Amino acid sequence: MKILKSIYENEVEVKEISVLKSLFIIIMFTLIPGIINFLYVFLIIIGYILIREAILFDVLSQFEGPISEDDIDFFIDNAETIEVVIFGFLMYFQTLITAPIFEELLFRGIILNGLLNKYKNSSKKAIIYSAMVFGLVHLNIPQGINAFIGGIILGFIYCYTKSMKLSIFAHFINNLITFVPVPESLIFKFIYIMIGTYVIMKGIKYIRNTKLINISKAS
Repeated sequence: MKILKSIYENEVEVKEISVLKSLFIIIMFTLIPGIINFLYVFLIIIGYILIREAILFDVLSQFEGPISEDDIDFFIDNAETIEVVIFGFLMYFQTLITAPIFEELLFRGIILNGLLNKYKNSSKKAIIYSAMVFGLVHLNIPQGINAFIGGIILGFIYCYTKSMKLSIFAHFINNLITFVPVPESLIFKFIYIMIGTYVIMKGIKYIRNTKLINISKAS
């Protein structure tokens, strides 16, 4: 009897550990890959922002954007008035919440998906065409160029991951990080470009490998 009781207790103990391990494995395999996906998408956008500030800032600053210098001076002079505070909050909300969600649903979820179905053998063509439309609707040169390049990156992320969440997250990060020190010297510009290129390539490599893994599992 003592031997049988010992075996029974051991079996119960083993089952209890296996359940805990199973829960741990489920959590690891569901949450961590998702977090890693968001991390690599974050790195891609950071890399683009660094390269944009190093190369495109001087070029785009030559053109007038949607907000003129007179408008900026007006907002600064009247920063404490309730109207400007409310307007600033609405602009902030629109930039960080409304734009990432609705623009991604429209330009990646509808337009890019439609182009991908049309150009089934050329996803690059679909991404570029959707990015061109995305750039044109911004109706000014600085935002148009920035949106076109950003649209290519967002299109790539959506095309390879088929995740609207990642696309919206990437758009959100791009709109959130607006105050990056602009490098003045060629050395710092070179550093920005090198770091930006490196993290973009790492992110692209991960996303492409993830897609290949998912395809192999599906087959």
